[in-house]
Amino acid sequence: MSGCTCGPHPIVDLTAAYLEYHKIRSNSSSSEDDELLTSVHQQIRKACRSHGCFHVTIQLTNEEDSSPHPHPPIIQCLAKPLAEVEHEIESLFSPSFLQTANANLNGGLVKVRIKDLSSSSSRFIEEATFRGRTAESGDEQQPKPEPKLSWEFRRCLSARTAAAESMENNDRDHFSLPKNEAWNFLSNWTESLHSVASVVIHSMGITKQVVLNEKSCNCLHKIMSNPNNDATSSLEKCNVDLLRCFRYDAISIEEKYDLLGSSSHTDWGSLTVVWQDDVGGLQTYCHACEKWTDVATPGEQYNTTTTSSNNNTINLFVHVGDFLSLATHGE
Repeated sequence: MSGCTCGPHPIVDLTAAYLEYHKIRSNSSSSEDDELLTSVHQQIRKACRSHGCFHVTIQLTNEEDSSPHPHPPIIQCLAKPLAEVEHEIESLFSPSFLQTANANLNGGLVKVRIKDLSSSSSRFIEEATFRGRTAESGDEQQPKPEPKLSWEFRRCLSARTAAAESMENNDRDHFSLPKNEAWNFLSNWTESLHSVASVVIHSMGITKQVVLNEKSCNCLHKIMSNPNNDATSSLEKCNVDLLRCFRYDAISIEEKYDLLGSSSHTDWGSLTVVWQDDVGGLQTYCHACEKWTDVATPGEQYNTTTTSSNNNTINLFVHVGDFLSLATHGE
């Protein structure tokens, strides 16, 4: 990308490609599907070459949203008003919820083991990592921690289970919780965003399993077959596919911080799929113009396009990561 990558960033309607890839029925005829899918694939490749990032929209009709069929779209959990998703995110960072996880808003890193109380074994089934303001700052000695918090959740169930069980005899840095509805937000969002990444990778013409792991990996099997093996080393070959859920504090005009949000960086992986609210703050850097450009929020998008926003429309932003760029030689 040697040209200008300033906004407005490309917008791709991913609906047809998403429904086709995940085998969710569509009302289009087969000839219309082929023509539309070809157009979507071309738009994605063009956006990758021109900007390295782009908006995607997915529109679920009322029929797809409510009718029972063999492949209900997992992304339904994001097909709701922004305020409702924001409320779910806020619930994971509320003081009362964090207190149950023995986590501190201004504290450091806490790994939480989630226990399955629905079975008689009450075994640990998942692990999530909370980073308080101090942990997000990267320096516990910093006098004023950065005003943000995050949860991290790995997609691979085998990895989450193995990591949780390997910590069972070490309670120093971890805290155990029964699984409840709030934890489902993390797993549902992870699967939803992964389902979009799968469509984008497929649209680029990249073979399955080359970049994204669509099958269960063998990391848990390796650990169970070698009980004396260190769990951490066994997980090194596990697919790194994870969710980072951030909450940024509201800042008054009087407050002074050296850094707001995240510092400038490139995404090291294959793809980053971002859900953002209407507050904004996400930016991309144009090397040709040597300036930062704001990424339009969902509300701003619909002020500049003819597409109407509704509760069944999902708006996301996709970044091409360093690994994918290197693997495809910038193509």
